[in-house]
Amino acid sequence: MAGGSGSKKVQARGLAHGGGAAYAATTITTAEGEELTVSEFISRLDEAGRRRLESMNQKLRDLENQMEALEMEMSKANECC
Repeated sequence: MAGGSGSKKVQARGLAHGGGAAYAATTITTAEGEELTVSEFISRLDEAGRRRLESMNQKLRDLENQMEALEMEMSKANECC
C-alpha cells in the first residue's frame, strides 16, 4: 500500500475458532498481492492519510501566504490614488 492516490482493492480472510479458542490474525491481500494483518493495513492507511492531510495543509498555508501578499499589494496600490 505504498503511496498511490487511487483506491486499493483488498481481500480479507481469517480463521476463527469458536469456544474461546485463539483467533488467527485476519489478513488482507492488497491489489499488489501483498499480505498484511488488519492492524498493519489500518496503520498504513492511517499513515498515508496523515501524509496527505499534511500535504494539503502545507498547500493551504502557501495559498494563505500568497493571498496575504496580494492583499498587501492591493492595499498599497489603492493608497497612492
